[in-house]
Amino acid sequence: MKHLENIDEVGRGIAVAFVATVYGVAVANLIFLPAATRSSPASRTIVAAKELVLEGVISIVEGMTRN
Repeated sequence: MKHLENIDEVGRGIAVAFVATVYGVAVANLIFLPAATRSSPASRTIVAAKELVLEGVISIVEGMTRN
């Protein structure tokens, strides 16, 4: 926005912003989204195991016994 009086620099700035946006969308869709999809089931399993351990520890601390 510093160079609004020079229309050539404004055009270059818009072009650079557009190209950066296209690259960002491409990288997100080609790399990051597939990687997140692959890691999601593994992370769910880990979280479930940690929740189970936490519930067990809480039960022990509260003095619950199995009947």
